[in-house]
Amino acid sequence: MGSVLLPLVSREVFDDVAAAGPVVVFKHSSACWLSMAARRQVKRFATDRPDIPVYVLDVLEDVSLSREIERRCGIRHESPQVIVFRRGIPVWNASHRGVTARGLAEAVEGGVPDE
Repeated sequence: MGSVLLPLVSREVFDDVAAAGPVVVFKHSSACWLSMAARRQVKRFATDRPDIPVYVLDVLEDVSLSREIERRCGIRHESPQVIVFRRGIPVWNASHRGVTARGLAEAVEGGVPDE
């Protein structure tokens, strides 16, 4: 997969994505300069860890799905935001300037262990 970022386009896709793990969801806004910096970090992570699927959601294009993630996971609606899921549970999230490839890699490695 490499640096390919996969679109997160529906609640059904989100349910499938969140149930797997680990997976990364990157919520961003195409109108936000902070999102561009965060996207570079997420792409760097995706290049370094092609075995971890990374899904992208533009909050301007699908506000309702972004709000659904907020509601289900108890994670505040904002962008840019990166969420690591393992077995359907959000185990880490970072927003704004806190999004780094290194932090994301550490979160994926240190997430809830598989049983």
